[in-house]
Amino acid sequence: VLTGWGKLRNGDELNQDEQQKVDRFSEILEEFLSADKYVFVSPMWNLSFPPVLKAYIDAISIAGKTFKYTAEGPQGLLTDKKV
Repeated sequence: VLTGWGKLRNGDELNQDEQQKVDRFSEILEEFLSADKYVFVSPMWNLSFPPVLKAYIDAISIAGKTFKYTAEGPQGLLTDKKV
C-alpha cells in the first residue's frame, strides 16, 4: 500500500495488485469518514490492543484526511464527530 501511495504522489502508474490495495484502503477510509459516531471496543492484550485494531487505526490515520500537521503538532480534522 505504501508503495502504491508513493507512486500516486509521483504520478506513476499502479500495477493491478497495488491498485486493488489502494482502492480497499480508500474504501475503509471513506467508510470511517462517513460515520456519524465512532465506538471502539477492544480486549486488552499484554497492556495493549490487538494488532487488527492497530492496523485499522493505521489505515484511517491519513494526513490531510483525518488529521493535519501544524506548528503545535498533529491536529484532528474530524472535530464534528462523536466518539
